[in-house]
Amino acid sequence: MVADSEQEAASLEATIKKLPAVANVESLSRFLTENPTQKLAVIGEIKKEVSSIGFADLDLGGWRYRNWPHVMVAAGLFGYCLDE
Repeated sequence: MVADSEQEAASLEATIKKLPAVANVESLSRFLTENPTQKLAVIGEIKKEVSSIGFADLDLGGWRYRNWPHVMVAAGLFGYCLDE
């Protein structure tokens, strides 16, 4: 479900939790109501720490779709994919 405000999200969550057919509610509303200042500071520190990490260029030529069944067999997953 989608709510238009933090208050509506909290109200919907409370209402849905009371329904007898509902066993559990996973809501993101708690992330909307908390103060993000401390988390944003930590994210800033992490960004500074990892900014010097360099990654190799992406190898777009190495993957071939026709090789996918061989990869799946090697991983032991081919039969599982056929069952799905």
